[in-house]
Amino acid sequence: MQVRGPDGTEGPASRPPTIRELLTHTAGFSYNFINNPRLVNAYREARVTDGLDQGEVTTAEAMQRLAFVPLGYQPGTGWEYSLATDVLGAVIEKVTGASLGAFVTGRIARPLRIESFVFNAPETMRSRFVQVTRPAQVTGALGTGYVPVVAPEAVPFPPTKGTADFDPNRAFSLTAYHSGGAGMSGTIGDNGRFLQMLLNEGELDGVRVLRAETVRQMTQNATGNMPTLPGPGWGFALGFGIVIDPAAAKSRLPAGSYGWGGIYGMQFWIDPANRVVGLVPTFHRT
Repeated sequence: MQVRGPDGTEGPASRPPTIRELLTHTAGFSYNFINNPRLVNAYREARVTDGLDQGEVTTAEAMQRLAFVPLGYQPGTGWEYSLATDVLGAVIEKVTGASLGAFVTGRIARPLRIESFVFNAPETMRSRFVQVTRPAQVTGALGTGYVPVVAPEAVPFPPTKGTADFDPNRAFSLTAYHSGGAGMSGTIGDNGRFLQMLLNEGELDGVRVLRAETVRQMTQNATGNMPTLPGPGWGFALGFGIVIDPAAAKSRLPAGSYGWGGIYGMQFWIDPANRVVGLVPTFHRT
């Protein structure tokens, strides 16, 4: 395993990334759409998938491609939003012998009476998918109304200058590759049930899928003072951004609140102090 430094030179990794580093995006991976200048060309030459753009590859093929490109920094020494979550999905498949979709269904969704969490939605569900839109553009100025986002249209992904060529309408057509960071679909109501389970520290309607101690550990800042998304005042827990300084974060959420968002505008947060869950399904890109 190699690491490519800021000057473009490569050297051996000090050690393999840990599971904790995968959970915190400190393992050294990146995304194509992040456009990391040290890595993006290597990712594209190796045809590394970001999850929604190459659904025909298998998980094993996707990991093989990723294995041939260098890390962006020594594991544990930096933070970058990345394919680490996809690597975690591959670890689950390797350990359990089941696909990631089957694991989620059996261990999480079915016990919580959630039926809509799928990587490959059946025909009966596809008519319910929401069309992702963006503001209409009129000669460079913001127009009125919205227009559909159609791949391979480049969709800006703030705060970077990168672009994402994802097709929102292919989310239900993924087959072989169960991407841990992208591609699983679900209804607003079922997403709300999942978030309520987290607010309840792993339990919902008398069914426990996580120990309370596990959820508490998952929702503590694990990255110290490393700069992370969305910016100052935020840290990163085991899978979530977390508010560590509301004033610096310019947030009304109290410290300890955690959440994340999706590339097409879905946002969620969990406020344990006030026992509040927020889910904002905007389904458009700006």
